[in-house]
Amino acid sequence: MPASKSVIEAAWTWTGEQFQRDVQIVVDRHGRIEKLIPAGRPATRRLPGQALLPGFVNARSLSFQRGMRGRGEGFPVGVGNLWTWREAMYDLVLELDSTSLYALASRAFREMRAAGITTVGEVQLLHHTLGEVDYAYDEVILRAAATSGIRIALLEAYVHDGGYGLPPNDAQKRFASPSRGQFWRQVDALEAARDPRTQSIGVAAYGLRTVPLVELAELHAETRRRDLVFHVPAEEQRHDVDQCVAHYGKRPLELLLDTIKIDRRVTVAHATHATPDDLARFFAAGGNVCLAPLTEHNLGDGLIHTESIRGVSEHLALGTAGNGRISMLEEMRALEYAHRVRAESRGIFRDESGRVSKTLLEIATRGGARALGLETGRIYPGYWADFTAIDLTHPSIEGCDEQSILDAVVLGAGDEIITATCVGGKWTEHREARLQT
Repeated sequence: MPASKSVIEAAWTWTGEQFQRDVQIVVDRHGRIEKLIPAGRPATRRLPGQALLPGFVNARSLSFQRGMRGRGEGFPVGVGNLWTWREAMYDLVLELDSTSLYALASRAFREMRAAGITTVGEVQLLHHTLGEVDYAYDEVILRAAATSGIRIALLEAYVHDGGYGLPPNDAQKRFASPSRGQFWRQVDALEAARDPRTQSIGVAAYGLRTVPLVELAELHAETRRRDLVFHVPAEEQRHDVDQCVAHYGKRPLELLLDTIKIDRRVTVAHATHATPDDLARFFAAGGNVCLAPLTEHNLGDGLIHTESIRGVSEHLALGTAGNGRISMLEEMRALEYAHRVRAESRGIFRDESGRVSKTLLEIATRGGARALGLETGRIYPGYWADFTAIDLTHPSIEGCDEQSILDAVVLGAGDEIITATCVGGKWTEHREARLQT
């Protein structure tokens, strides 16, 4: 927590619609934005030659999968897919202990901060010491987030089966909860242990494959009673759909719509192969979809139906998911460019004024905050003081004015433009701005 009130002044500040000069942000001693005022009072932190954005919100991460980087990328027996990748992931799970998990999670969270991400929705799947049911690794993730300085919504994952009634394999046993009672006792313990300034708790069902429908419905009902967010992956690959139809007679998103009450606290990850009708019903009920373009591209998942997600950006979020590459700037442009390729046209996620970059930024900030139920993702009074500072003098964007700079940042720059990030009023330096005057 900042020791006292602070006043921040950048060369340009994003106020929701545009960059503005001569703006100061007053941050209270609790780490929240108190107000925005015209420049003029003494500033406690000046950012010359830099612009200030809301901190990016990564709505879906599995930090231990950072250990998959460089693994599972060979295909000696032919074409690979999510299912062959998953076998390599299970091998990693069996290798990890608390020390190596802490190192992986810390590495992933530091990379996120350096990529301008100030908040992460962490699907906490790897719970137990090998051969135990102790939930010992949940604390490891909270500790890694705290030492990395990132805001975290820990999405405690519930797993029961190994897949549509099959028993869990040895790796999956490290994910599984023997009962919902034990699961909720662990949620209570996490609520008591978390730092309320930077840590929150939500719930993730790890898919219809691993959570029987009756249990999923009861899990969601209790989550709703506690007013927590609820995340669940669905329809990531065609095989997901085929298995669900074979087992339940319905597609996954259709099944969720018919089983649980959808509202703004429910987020479905991927929804790659969801039908337009199901997506329309889901968005109309208030639900969110978290897309992870770089992960989905790596795994060959496919693309969510383009027309179904145009015009509903307030219901979309972005995540780094498998963390094979951590860059929210790349996630934003991958979302737009992949759908340009499918549509053979440009400007897919344009707003009413025709701007793409503003919509993509909102998905990467406000959309993620909505999916995680957090007051962040905006530079606005009452919200957490979570910011990303960018170097206006970097060669990749040098010379752009207030009207063109966001397009240049979102669609043309890399993470090297990010100089610093702030979480709850506490700053971390990543790179020096080239111009310090």
